Amino acid sequence: MPPLSAPSPQALQALRALVFPSSFTSAGSRGAAPCNTCQHLLHRRARAGTHIRTLTATSSLHSPPPPPSRKSTNPNAPKHHDRGPPSSESTQTDFSKLDIFQSFNVPTPATSIDACTTDGFHLNNGVKITGHDGVLLVGGEAFAWSPHKLRGEGEKDLLQLDAKGTLTLTPESLSLLAVLHPKPDLLFLGTGARLWMLGKATREYLNAELGIRVDIMDTVNASSAYNLLAQERGVEQGSGVGAALLPISWNGRGRDR
Repeated sequence: MPPLSAPSPQALQALRALVFPSSFTSAGSRGAAPCNTCQHLLHRRARAGTHIRTLTATSSLHSPPPPPSRKSTNPNAPKHHDRGPPSSESTQTDFSKLDIFQSFNVPTPATSIDACTTDGFHLNNGVKITGHDGVLLVGGEAFAWSPHKLRGEGEKDLLQLDAKGTLTLTPESLSLLAVLHPKPDLLFLGTGARLWMLGKATREYLNAELGIRVDIMDTVNASSAYNLLAQERGVEQGSGVGAALLPISWNGRGRDR
């Protein structure tokens, strides 16, 4: 196969005239070489395109934020939120006036036992029972109760503890429950520092004659059970829960005076 010959200058000039007609004409009129003019024009176009793209990217990244819009203020707008003339009454709610017990000078009911102390009990309404007395809680009322203390000469003891560890309470020690109406249907009986079994006569008196079920525990556990059930069912008369608690200082070994 014969080798290809180089194109003639006339063929190259005609090809450039077809591709770059305007550049070829201007360059031919000035007498410059068409090839150099075309390369210079391409270089200028490339630099111009790069510059335009650079400016566009820079302007989008560093463009200043738009100016804040000014809110038009109405000169006739009210200066405060009150409507009408100023009031001389206090609009702030006084929650102390909503306390019914404080408004009518009614004592707060004893709804729970805050603490069992060696000297007595602390109730939630601020009442403190001292002097190693017990407490009887029925119908939201608290009564000092001390059947464990010694009576005077010729008086019958209200509490008896035999050698077998059986605790017996006389009907006189529970006389308040006999006159109370309606009676609680459940009585938590706290037997002091430890649990003592309740005598048969006392249990029959509470169950059969008074119609009260009794739950026997030591005083600390009886207080907790009473608090839980009183919070759930309430302490008003007819709610069905009461408590008769001996102080935790009494352990059955001796009788307090």
